[in-house]
Amino acid sequence: MSLPADTPVLLWVVGFQMGLYALMWLLSLVLLRESRGAIAHWVLFMAMLSVGLVLAALRGEPRHWLTYNGTNAATVIAFALMRRGTERFMGLPSRDREQLVMVLPVLALLAWLGPGREDAPMRIVVAYLMQAAILARTLWTIRPVLAQEFGRRTMLGLTVPGALLVAVITALGGRQILVWPDVAEMQGANAANLGLMLTYLAGSALFSFAFLTLVTQRLVVRLREASMRDALTGLFNRRAMNEALQRAWLRHRRTREPLAALVIDLDHFKRINDTRGHAAGDAVLV
Repeated sequence: MSLPADTPVLLWVVGFQMGLYALMWLLSLVLLRESRGAIAHWVLFMAMLSVGLVLAALRGEPRHWLTYNGTNAATVIAFALMRRGTERFMGLPSRDREQLVMVLPVLALLAWLGPGREDAPMRIVVAYLMQAAILARTLWTIRPVLAQEFGRRTMLGLTVPGALLVAVITALGGRQILVWPDVAEMQGANAANLGLMLTYLAGSALFSFAFLTLVTQRLVVRLREASMRDALTGLFNRRAMNEALQRAWLRHRRTREPLAALVIDLDHFKRINDTRGHAAGDAVLV
């Protein structure tokens, strides 16, 4: 398929940027085993967004279903993948049934509609509003868990810009309703589409860097926890005890509050290992 002469360069730029983010998450998939399930969804999320933008860049005459309807379907599927991966990363139960109830009717409608200009307003409104709905539902679902694990500031730092993206995408869908039956398709060179491309750029950057930071932060916390705890009992090891005693001593010197340490010695514990075996001894310690 040849490129139309009026193809907006920005579509190619943003599509290429999404492809780079997909590649970044693909590399993370190899390196970060702890979150592979979520990251695999995010690879597909960015890849589908890239595919959708490239299909939009290929639009021209005569109109083809793949470049017009396929673009809208790809973006809706991308947002559904984003939600599933994000909820999986946060350890939330699967909501596949809810997702299917939301997404399947939209995909069926996009499959039924034609690629012509007469069906374009409906395609645009449905695609934008579904993207906004999925993003809003995702933010609302992960909000309490995000605050619990990473703190309220992190939660607000992610959800507030996300809510702004929901507002922008919703406004683009509302704009198409207001100018109906005029067509505001993605490949047109106008201020609304420029805003859409900037929204996609900002949103994908926010998502990728924010969640890469969260993945790294979770990994660091788990590594620190592993370095401070005994693998068998889960109790503080010597390093953690030394740090705890140091903090307690400094607090004692600062506040003059009483400070005490309790030491417990298990006499003749070796007899358990000798008579019952080390596995029994480990069970007693636990």
